[in-house]
Amino acid sequence: MENCRQTSARLIILVCLCLGCASAARADYFSKESFGRYDARGKYPLWSKTWVGLEPRVYVDAGGIPYVEYRTGRIYNPVTIAAFGLLAYNRYLESNATADRAEFLRAAEWLQKNEVSDCGCWYYDLDYTYFAMDETLQKHWLSGMAQGMAMSVMMRAYWMTGDRTYLDGARKAMSPLMVAVRDGGVLQYFSPTGGTSPDLKYYEEYPTRPAPSFTLNGFMFTLVGLYDVSQAPDEQASALFKSGMLTLRAALPFYDLGDGSAYDLAHLTRPPRAVHRDAGYHLVHITLLNALGSAVQDPDLLWYRDNWNSYGTALEREAIWLEHLGIWIAKRHWLSAGVLLLLMLLGAAWTLRSIWRWLSVRRRPAQEIPGWRTA
Repeated sequence: MENCRQTSARLIILVCLCLGCASAARADYFSKESFGRYDARGKYPLWSKTWVGLEPRVYVDAGGIPYVEYRTGRIYNPVTIAAFGLLAYNRYLESNATADRAEFLRAAEWLQKNEVSDCGCWYYDLDYTYFAMDETLQKHWLSGMAQGMAMSVMMRAYWMTGDRTYLDGARKAMSPLMVAVRDGGVLQYFSPTGGTSPDLKYYEEYPTRPAPSFTLNGFMFTLVGLYDVSQAPDEQASALFKSGMLTLRAALPFYDLGDGSAYDLAHLTRPPRAVHRDAGYHLVHITLLNALGSAVQDPDLLWYRDNWNSYGTALEREAIWLEHLGIWIAKRHWLSAGVLLLLMLLGAAWTLRSIWRWLSVRRRPAQEIPGWRTA
């Protein structure tokens, strides 16, 4: 019995040491080795290969184009289409598979054909309530994020095919970034506590009025698109990119929460309201900071990348993904989710019953076997 106890103690100590080593080895959300330098013709900065595809409201039509089922009906969201296309592009760079190339070019062709020629934009034909601000964007609104991600798709399509219509489309897509929000564009001037600063241009994902939202991930996606166009080369894209990067450097301290990052600055631009934070988007922020910081070797952005990366572990990153997967299963496959939950509960009950029986046997006094005598 004593040997068994010693063996159990050693196993427990070994497991604790292994877990401790694993935690130490995974001290960040992402390993430092995973932070490569961004290339406008290379992989697009998406932190997960499956996150976008696990959005419960997203489906794919017969032509292979993704759409979103909103409460008001089916909408072809340019951000969703661009994201699916860029995921296919990343897979194509890894596998050189014809199917991935075709999926990417389908997305690029849809964006090119559906770009409104007089504004170089993609309208959102639905009323959208941005709950963090309690503001409803009226049908026919624009998004800087959609403009930027579409630029990234079309530049890659241009480099892949040599078709200049994609290059022309990417250049036209910059137009709304030069039109103020009050005039129907996406250009805002950064000042989280009121007033304006004409030197700090901010390209809004959600062009809310009168108070700006200053949504960080959408702004950075727009900057990635501008950087991609600037590599054509294009002087206007370079100027817009540099202006946006100046703003980003000034804005980042306002998003740093010490243990994560704010999704937007609604708590500052329209107080009083709670800080809007999202663990999944914190990972998006880190990934985009790496892309932008490494593209131009900006020490400030790379410092924030590393600092924000240190706020969690790889285990927490996987937990965030699993939570997202669970939501997708629950909403898209609710019957399967119910069966899975029932099996988990039955498994837990069986485990607890087995532990209880084992403890009961250990507490039961030993009975002497007839005819047995100890020395």
